Amino acid sequence: MSTLSSLLPSLLLTLLTLHLLHRLLRSPLRHLPGPWHTLLTPLWLWSHAYTGDESTQITRLHRRYGPVVRLAPHDVSIADGAALAPIYSARGGFLKASCYANFDMEGFATVF
Repeated sequence: MSTLSSLLPSLLLTLLTLHLLHRLLRSPLRHLPGPWHTLLTPLWLWSHAYTGDESTQITRLHRRYGPVVRLAPHDVSIADGAALAPIYSARGGFLKASCYANFDMEGFATVF
């Protein structure tokens, strides 16, 4: 039993390292500009949301990196008014999860 308990931390560290390497090398958002650590963890975004200066920090990132910025492993910010209609339109070309069908009105897709 002591062998297992001594191997467990090493195994967990190895799995965490592999997971982070996978995010760095295989993330579909890796090509978007943004701080390198936003590929690995959303903690940066969460910490600024907690302190209340999230929008200020995102604006700062847009000034540095441009209109499209990666904020977290699965979060992107787009500061381009022309992108509003394609992104938020019901027929914008972006697939939504099936759970959004619950908001359909009489068979027609809504903004949600």
